[in-house]
Amino acid sequence: SEDRHRKLVEISPNAVLLHQDGKIIYANRALARIHGTEDADDFRGKNVLDLVHPASREAIRTNIAQDLTGASTPFMELQMIRSDGSLVFVEGRGVGTTIEGKPAVLVAITDITGRYKAVQALKESEERYRNLAEASQDLIFLIGRDDRVEYVNNHAAAMLGLHPEK
Repeated sequence: SEDRHRKLVEISPNAVLLHQDGKIIYANRALARIHGTEDADDFRGKNVLDLVHPASREAIRTNIAQDLTGASTPFMELQMIRSDGSLVFVEGRGVGTTIEGKPAVLVAITDITGRYKAVQALKESEERYRNLAEASQDLIFLIGRDDRVEYVNNHAAAMLGLHPEK
């Protein structure tokens, strides 16, 4: 059973790490891939907070404390620091466990950089659209599927005496 679980963790596309007293005692190859390193064994003995962007460290400390009490903590989106110093966006969650009778935390991490970049690109595209629509001297309306006006630009609102909703 232990062998099957270890093999499952090793082939997982998600990063898995186990830390005790703040030090990493196990990491799978997926963590090495996300971190930009070759060998997952290089993580052994490192402080788990060293992998995390400083802006997220206090929230991680809080979650670790909760994980160690057995409380359920939510998934967190944060930035990890790669071996070359660049940042990668990840989503992770920990759960308390014990190793040789001592408390530890098992963490699963997913690289969400692609999703994060897609959301950012969508926001930028929407902002460009809105700026273009607001700069236009044309009357611009966005009509929803229920035939209700969802958007009207400032020029159209002014001409028709409407109140545009941002």
